[in-house]
Amino acid sequence: MHSIYKGTISHSRKKDALHSFTYSTSMLFLDLDNIKSAFNQNFFWGYEHFNLASFYRKDFFGDSKKSLKSEIRKLVTGELNVKVEG
Repeated sequence: MHSIYKGTISHSRKKDALHSFTYSTSMLFLDLDNIKSAFNQNFFWGYEHFNLASFYRKDFFGDSKKSLKSEIRKLVTGELNVKVEG
């Protein structure tokens, strides 16, 4: 299931120079088994082709000839020394 999460990021510095900021942000949660379907559902999004928002596998972690999910699973398994399910 794909989702768009919206939130707020804020920061305050209280020492030395007083400074703070707050801004809105949005993040995509993508089902790594079905990335293509997320981008094919919206006219303004593109999977492996130019659009207002585009997903190109080569822009993300690992070997672009392999699935993003398998590359992330391999990283987590190697770093945490645990078998990753799902």
